[in-house]
Amino acid sequence: MKGAIIGDIIGSTHEFWHKVTTKDFELFPIKSTFTDDTVLTIAVYDALKNNIPYDKAFMKWIEKYPNRGYGGMFWGWITSKEKKPYGSKGNGAGMRVSAIGWLFDTEEDVLREARRSAEITHDHVEGIESAQAVAMCIYMARNKRSKEDIREYIEGKFKYNLSKPFREVWDNYKRSELAIDTIPYSIQCFLDSNSFEDSIRNAVALGGDADTLAAITGSISEAYYGLDENLWNQAKRYLPDDMLELLGDPNDQIERIYLDIDGVLLDTKEYKQMPYLKEFLNKVFDISKGEVYWLSTHTKHGENDIALYHLEEELDKDIFEMIKSIKNTKWNTLKTEGIDMKSSFLWFDDVIFQSEYRVLESYGRENRLIKVENNLDEMIDYLVENNNQTK
Repeated sequence: MKGAIIGDIIGSTHEFWHKVTTKDFELFPIKSTFTDDTVLTIAVYDALKNNIPYDKAFMKWIEKYPNRGYGGMFWGWITSKEKKPYGSKGNGAGMRVSAIGWLFDTEEDVLREARRSAEITHDHVEGIESAQAVAMCIYMARNKRSKEDIREYIEGKFKYNLSKPFREVWDNYKRSELAIDTIPYSIQCFLDSNSFEDSIRNAVALGGDADTLAAITGSISEAYYGLDENLWNQAKRYLPDDMLELLGDPNDQIERIYLDIDGVLLDTKEYKQMPYLKEFLNKVFDISKGEVYWLSTHTKHGENDIALYHLEEELDKDIFEMIKSIKNTKWNTLKTEGIDMKSSFLWFDDVIFQSEYRVLESYGRENRLIKVENNLDEMIDYLVENNNQTK
């Protein structure tokens, strides 16, 4: 499953009109993100792990992440009162199916469950077979079957043509979201690769529906080559906490802590230092390994000289020496502009705008905000708890 997510995120910036012309491209450029491929891959896994009907699991995760590039026909299914399949021949059933290839242990069970997961929306034979083909590739790969075994099985059972070399496929590939124009080529990208990363580069280089191509290819390649831990550690930084929790793979130790001044360091009523401040800052600097950043209107332009000038008058000398090492952030309208959303962070503030909270929600990071209410014990407990959870 993680291979599918890696492929989706790497392919996200190259979809359709952003086709690359070489396999030598940046894997995680600045606008990389997860798309509907990841959301629905997670939903299928959640359905199986927690015994949730597929349609309920789909809607659960879509409601959490509604703006992730869902297809037009699928969006019609999302918004309909009666969740009925719509005869789709698209690649959506194949791109979300990877959990089934991992969680079922016989060919019969894999084929049956892949059909069940597809029929919720993609009840056309081409949609159903796309899910079955991808799931069987994963099942065979994780059971140490050779690439030739996989090729022969898929060609025999599903009549996909997997004989063309990748270079010929690359030269002649045309954009399509149909399963018949996506699944065979995704499999071919795996078959003609020499590593997990090479397979992803093959899939993205094809262009077209690049995130889905790469998600399918990645799901198979993970089962064959094993998970590329380096790529996973980069990809997981783009995922919200609830997805990582479901996968049992939380982010690493807290990397950054963001602090407001008013209401966090200083009491806003009496404008003097908070009584808990020294103990709190000691814990902040210990947990974050010194990666502490201002997130205050007093420092929003990346300069803290004036803020430090006034803080020196209000803070104890030893506390003031501590905060001199806090780093600056730049932002214009919303404080969230100054946060590295890909990092594992905590943000301490007393009051934020609803628009800032919505930004956190869009990244699945709303639980990274700690509302300060002058309770040292709760704040320290939160720091320790989150640090332990992310180790």
